[in-house]
Amino acid sequence: MRLALVISALALVATVVVMALVFGPVLIDSFRARQVLASGVPSLARITGLKDTGTRVNYQPMIAIQLDVMPKDRPPFTAVADRVLTVIDANAFAVGRMVVVKYDPSHPDRVAIVGPAPQPAPPAP
Repeated sequence: MRLALVISALALVATVVVMALVFGPVLIDSFRARQVLASGVPSLARITGLKDTGTRVNYQPMIAIQLDVMPKDRPPFTAVADRVLTVIDANAFAVGRMVVVKYDPSHPDRVAIVGPAPQPAPPAP
């Protein structure tokens, strides 16, 4: 009976360790992105590259979006923000497009995408 309890405890510990290794980085990144969205400095950024991370969320790809961030009060810098993109999002997050981001001024590598930048209205005919 005692051996069965020890084996069950080891199996539980092994499961928790595996789950932490698999889901831990995604959860940490998600927590940091929420912090940056809540208290970061807004800026515009140009998308310079897209890379599939291999992670899927509800069968949608998580994409590493490479950005040239252009703050108003400091020199431009490059950063990468991960985002789950749907087919509907694909056009708005294409290379060359502008997006609104927020970044942590203490850690400029921590950038979160707010959404696509507003596009100017076409001129009236």
